[in-house]
Amino acid sequence: MINIQDVSLLKITKVRDWSILFDYDGKHYLLHGTGESGEPDRQELYERNLNQNGKYDLEYKNVCYGTEYVSRDYIKSKSNKTIVYNQIDKDFFAYKLTKRGFAEGIMEDKVQYENDRIDKIQKQIRIFEYKISELRRKIQDYI
Repeated sequence: MINIQDVSLLKITKVRDWSILFDYDGKHYLLHGTGESGEPDRQELYERNLNQNGKYDLEYKNVCYGTEYVSRDYIKSKSNKTIVYNQIDKDFFAYKLTKRGFAEGIMEDKVQYENDRIDKIQKQIRIFEYKISELRRKIQDYI
């Protein structure tokens, strides 16, 4: 798990629909989306280590379920136009990494706040669904 304490140390180096290459604090990472027929789509995180042949070896770090098109999930431009690397919202990227379980650190409080907010809304939905079912039962008495 990546311990993100300072988003200024985060550098996104390449974005494709199915993969994002990025660096954090001197380490290189690959976030890769994959989908197989009959299997749920997933997202995998690898640390990329340069070997003596000048190529990268991948060290598996973690996996979560999610779309194979990781760029749609993790990349948001500050300008909301064409993606330019220096305009990518690093806070949003760090938040999504934390939310998906690939990172910890400065975004944990925000993730917890959002999770609490979602739980509260889901509880309200269950209450309203119960009230709707009660009203439907009352309607049945008049039909």
